[in-house]
Amino acid sequence: MTPDQALVELNASTRRFLTRNRLTIEDRNQFSSGSRSCSIADFNDDALYPAATRAGRVLGRLRSHDAKGSFGIVAAPGGGSATALFGESATYTNFRAKWLEMSGWHSADSITKLGRLRLTRGDQEDLLFTIALTGCAVVVDSAPNGDLLVLHVRPSGGTLDTVGLLGDTRFTEMDGRQTQTTLAKAGWNAVYGAKDYGRQRKAIVVGAKRADGWRLYAQEQDEDGNILKVKRIWPKE
Repeated sequence: MTPDQALVELNASTRRFLTRNRLTIEDRNQFSSGSRSCSIADFNDDALYPAATRAGRVLGRLRSHDAKGSFGIVAAPGGGSATALFGESATYTNFRAKWLEMSGWHSADSITKLGRLRLTRGDQEDLLFTIALTGCAVVVDSAPNGDLLVLHVRPSGGTLDTVGLLGDTRFTEMDGRQTQTTLAKAGWNAVYGAKDYGRQRKAIVVGAKRADGWRLYAQEQDEDGNILKVKRIWPKE
């Protein structure tokens, strides 16, 4: 499957594509949320991304199959820059998509102040990407008009400011699971995080626009990039 064909299937049959093909989100650039020029590249012959397996439809990991393909997504400031990122011999296709930046936070109060990316049915872009979750969480709020507000949050500061023995202010460091618990208490409609995809694993989150609004999916992978499961984050299953 060529990058052109992969892009068509990823857009039209997102869950099916993620179930059969390993997807890698390259984080070589840190961009703010919004519309970005992106590239999808064929990683099938890339030594950095060896052939992966996928869970069977009936027996799951008890009977794995070879993944159909391996593809990478990179957000780039301009279409031509993909050559520098992938190499002269790489096969890739350029397109525009929504990009969700990773946000840091320092206390429970600051969660509500983080900038959210708004997704609407009128968006010109059909797909959304963010760098891989390796302890982070993606949270979703739905607006009455059907718009979605999404946020990618990495573990950082604690749930509450605490005062040390000398009267200094400190933050309790949290891991991904604690971060997810704190976010869930903040009233978001959906919170997907480390408690879902597990320790020593990662999740590739992809959004796809449909006639009735946006849908968000997560491709859960083990440390070797093998596909463990695909889950729909929004609307919640």
